[in-house]
This record gives sequence, C-alpha cells and structure tokens, in this order.
Amino acid sequence: PLSIDPLGLLSSALSRDYFLDPNTYLIVETKDNQSLVTSPTQYSHSILFSNFSTLNGVMVPLSIAERLNGQLTWALQLQSITFNVGLTDADFQL
Repeated sequence: PLSIDPLGLLSSALSRDYFLDPNTYLIVETKDNQSLVTSPTQYSHSILFSNFSTLNGVMVPLSIAERLNGQLTWALQLQSITFNVGLTDADFQL
C-alpha cells in the first residue's frame, strides 16, 4: 500500500502539547516539533503567552513569543488591545 507519510513525520507534526497555568488555567505555552520538507530532522517549536490582561471579562496575552529550537524567532508586545464591537453575521458574508 502507498503511504502518505513514508518518513513517519506527519504524526509528530500533528502533535502539540499545551501548558496551562495551574492557578488560572490560561494557556501559557504550546510546544510541538517542526521539520523541513527536505529533512527528517526535528526542531522544537514553542509559542509563549504572557502578560495577561482582562478585557471585557476575557484574559488576553499582551506578550507572545515564538522559539524554534530554543532560538527566539519573533516576539510581539502589545500595549493595549480592543475587541470589535457591534459586528453582525452580515459583516462576514461575501
């Protein structure tokens, strides 16, 4: 039979761990493994969420960062955030 994943990489790409703060149950980190299409080498990949603020009763992270194999690839630091208000289903129809 023909395998769609002959190197066995698909299952690791579809697996992700979620780390929760035990006091707030907020997601503070996600971890998975990434690989290049041309190489079976696996690299650790994580997204970190911090500096949570409450907005309209919802906790949102104002700091988000990505690490690939331990190396910081990008970071986002927000000063404030607002949600769209007054939107209807019609706003999302084509």
